[in-house]
Amino acid sequence: MTIDDSTKAKLPHVPNTISGTNVDPELKPIEVTAAYKNKDKVAYELSKQFFNTPRPLKVIVAGAGCSGLDLAHAVESGRLKNVDLRIYEKNAGIGGTWWENRYPGCACDIPSHNYLVRFSPGTGAPLHSAPLSADFTTPSSPGPQIRNGLHSM
Repeated sequence: MTIDDSTKAKLPHVPNTISGTNVDPELKPIEVTAAYKNKDKVAYELSKQFFNTPRPLKVIVAGAGCSGLDLAHAVESGRLKNVDLRIYEKNAGIGGTWWENRYPGCACDIPSHNYLVRFSPGTGAPLHSAPLSADFTTPSSPGPQIRNGLHSM
């Protein structure tokens, strides 16, 4: 399909979001790549890659609580590829809230089965979802049981 000049004039101008440069919307993909060559080095290099090409990604996670540990397992097991993961934890141990809160009677304020991970806490085998620990003794488990479940991961 060819767009005539009067129609082009009515179209809103949309600059390229990567480089801010203007590229003719009628160019074929290989021509678009060539069009960037002398306009924007980064856009030119990125336009030569296939869509969804894996590339290294640096990820920083604040805290080794439930979510941080689940992400670490996804990276370590290969479910997330090309990830350089750094987890920074302020405490001496893992568990986030469950490491810090040790007061008498500390317990989960929601049903403990809501703490799910996507792998077997004992073996690391992938699962759709599994309870954090099979050792939960009550629907709203005490803090030490949750902390132990996190440490068993």
